[in-house]
Amino acid sequence: MAEQEMTGQEAEQADLVKATTDTMSDDAGLAEEETKIADGDALVPVSSDPLAADQTEVLIGDAESSEDDRTRTMATYGKLDMKVGLSFKKLDFIVTDKTQVDGQKLILDNISGYVEPGKVLCILGPSGSGKTTLLQVLSGTLSHSNANNGEIFFHGNKKSEKKLSGDIMGFRGNAAYVPQEDMLTGSLTVRETLMSAAMLKKPKNEGSFSASDLDMVENTINELGLKTCRDVLIGNIFFKGCSGGQKRRVSIGVELMSQPNLLFLDEPTSGLDSTSSFKVMSIVSALAKKGHTVVLTIHQPSSRIFNMMCDNDMSMLVLEGGRTMYFGRCSEVADYMKEAGHAVPQFSNPCDHVLDVVNTDFEKSDKRANKLAERFSEKLLPGIYDRIDELNLAQRSEKLKTKQIQGVCGQVLILLRRNFLNHLREPTIYWMRIVMYSMLCIALGTLYWEIGVDDSSVQDRISILFFVAAFLTFMAISGMPAFVAERGIYLRERTNNHYSTLAYSIANFLSSLPWIFLISLLSSSFIYGMIQSRLGGEVFVVYLLNLFVALLVAESMMVAISATSRFFMVGLAIGAGMLGLYMIVCGFFLQPTNIPAAWKWVHYGVSFHTYSFRVFMINEFLDLPLDPNNTQWTSGNAVLKHYEMEENNIGFCFVVLFIMMFVYRVAFYGLLRFIEKRG
Repeated sequence: MAEQEMTGQEAEQADLVKATTDTMSDDAGLAEEETKIADGDALVPVSSDPLAADQTEVLIGDAESSEDDRTRTMATYGKLDMKVGLSFKKLDFIVTDKTQVDGQKLILDNISGYVEPGKVLCILGPSGSGKTTLLQVLSGTLSHSNANNGEIFFHGNKKSEKKLSGDIMGFRGNAAYVPQEDMLTGSLTVRETLMSAAMLKKPKNEGSFSASDLDMVENTINELGLKTCRDVLIGNIFFKGCSGGQKRRVSIGVELMSQPNLLFLDEPTSGLDSTSSFKVMSIVSALAKKGHTVVLTIHQPSSRIFNMMCDNDMSMLVLEGGRTMYFGRCSEVADYMKEAGHAVPQFSNPCDHVLDVVNTDFEKSDKRANKLAERFSEKLLPGIYDRIDELNLAQRSEKLKTKQIQGVCGQVLILLRRNFLNHLREPTIYWMRIVMYSMLCIALGTLYWEIGVDDSSVQDRISILFFVAAFLTFMAISGMPAFVAERGIYLRERTNNHYSTLAYSIANFLSSLPWIFLISLLSSSFIYGMIQSRLGGEVFVVYLLNLFVALLVAESMMVAISATSRFFMVGLAIGAGMLGLYMIVCGFFLQPTNIPAAWKWVHYGVSFHTYSFRVFMINEFLDLPLDPNNTQWTSGNAVLKHYEMEENNIGFCFVVLFIMMFVYRVAFYGLLRFIEKRG
């Protein structure tokens, strides 16, 4: 609880001030660090922790630390080995819009610009001006195949749209994208979140996670001002955790684990107070000094932020209606606007003034914006083309390596560990379902306590078997909100090449097995023991296995549906509709011979309830002696004959259930690949 209390505004601001002071060192301080690196001194933070002291010895000693680990650690404290630039020419982006005369809408119109290696480019503009679209096109998270023309150059070479399986963004692992929404696992702590990212991003050829990697995580926590909340949960609707500013910095820290040369940030200051916004931008400036090239969108920077942008030689691109109003250094925008006849008033924020001038939402005409766009094309655009050519020519000779990540097996193990922690702490994924299943099964047990074998009891037996096969699997939809929430986290991490889709799919399946089995074991034990169903250990094993496999099929179907929808209410509706249809045709309400021919394919080929209910019935009634005084049922075999289940094919039913589960899991994998390709 004490740790949670330290995540308040005062603790956050105090830690931010310290982090900014540490990271925004002057050129003399950086030069001193470089001298230490050149002399071979290990830069290790002082700590009284015995574990940290042990790690310090490992890092300092040449015998204990490999050269690769040493280089990796130094990159954390010093500058990147190589700086890269990004440039773009004549970018257009068109979307379908039926309200337009030609059915198309131009979102970006002939956008050109560049960001020099180790510098920051800030994209500004009113709401709806195309800022985020441009950032996504540049980062590769939104395909620019919709463009009629346009080129993007990375490190001097034209960026290709041919995206490999492990490189969605197309920068060979040398770039990272941080979206505006903080997609983080709320049940993990800040340190656990960064540790998982560091493990996933560590190349498989560099061995296991070492002391230097742990030191990189700890130093990143300190640099981002997260020391006071390092062991605090990220937080969600169930857990009180980090503040908005802390979450934003954690999102940045996650992507810094790969030490990307190019960093894209979508409105990193959105939703933050002025002080937190300033500190986040200070961190961005510090990253640029280390060699990270940063491209970001920012809605309306304060005067303090604008002054910092000028002091740190940041560039600015101003958009309005998808057109460029200004491109150049932030420090030169006031003079440019004065020459254009829109001088910045005294004591005014130049950014506020520029956005007021270019915004056409509340103007009767867009005459001012048109004049600024024409002036940009005449005065600045030719020089931009020349500078792009110069930058590309200067960088083309330098070879940039492709960054590797963990292999599939390593990714699966890391994701399993993270999923285990998430499932253990997050109540909505499995704990709530365990309680719900247990209470319902206890209610069923007391309702059908020690059921008999007379005429009325036989029908009761059949009813409860159908209920178990149908409604216990139906409750798998309760996990849909958690599945949909995890979808957003997957898309962010997959976009940044944290792991492969195959590794994620395998880990998702394996991590669910123990929880589904626990639910099946508790449910089977309560129902089987209290109702005094057919006795025998072998019968119970089949009962348990059938419920376990049926729940796995239902779970697999739910995760496949969750991959198609961003909104859990849509997923709930689709899942409930499909399960309801499967129940109707499973053979309980309507015998198979009475099912219309047009619906038989659902009964035999799609509804897993058909086979699960069949296994329950055969397991319960095959050769079961009934009350001799029964008038309707003479034996258990007569019951099976009535329901057209006289053939003992339990093995075949299990095979079909496993096939269905496999098909849903393959569909889950395929749908994930489809949505990631769409960007």
